[in-house]
Amino acid sequence: MSEVHADFLAYGASAVDIGSNVLVGRPYGGTAILYKKTLSDHISPVQTDDPQITGIKMNTRYGPSLVLSVYMPTDYHDEDSLERYVEVCSKINALIAECDTVDVIVSDDFNCSVGSRFYNNFVDLLNVNKLVCSNINKIPQEFAYSNSDHSCTSWIDHILCSKAIDADITEINVLYDYISSDHKPLSIKIGRVLNNGNILNPVTRHL
Repeated sequence: MSEVHADFLAYGASAVDIGSNVLVGRPYGGTAILYKKTLSDHISPVQTDDPQITGIKMNTRYGPSLVLSVYMPTDYHDEDSLERYVEVCSKINALIAECDTVDVIVSDDFNCSVGSRFYNNFVDLLNVNKLVCSNINKIPQEFAYSNSDHSCTSWIDHILCSKAIDADITEINVLYDYISSDHKPLSIKIGRVLNNGNILNPVTRHL
């Protein structure tokens, strides 16, 4: 991932277990965060021990901020799916509680829309960590997922932020012109000032 662009570095984890002769996992799974090399002095990786969560800490003028990229479990309409979703939510809660940060961003594929089976767990995640769902609040009529024939669209991809960061969002868009997968990339720009006076405009996208 660090070879995607000469100006960027990456931190992430694959969902495929390559520790044995038999490859196990989803070949296109995992999470990652790309950041500009010029921001390296302000960023440190966060150990999550789960390929469905990648985290970094950013040192800003206002204090350290935690950024998590997540790929939440899919609902296969069984109890295992629900248990796994609750488990990953619990890990996110623990990471936020354990990291000494003042602000939080949790983004990417939550596999959850309003009214879906996981929605109550999603709302609990928001409430426990005092986060807001910025994409639904700011562009409620948009969508980031559509099936192959575009007959079904939904918000299952989200950007959750602390209220202070939500207030600092200068732009939020769904990048419909990108041809990627059934998920369209979400893009946000946040006007946060680093200690050296540079403006930080992080962009998070689906992989």
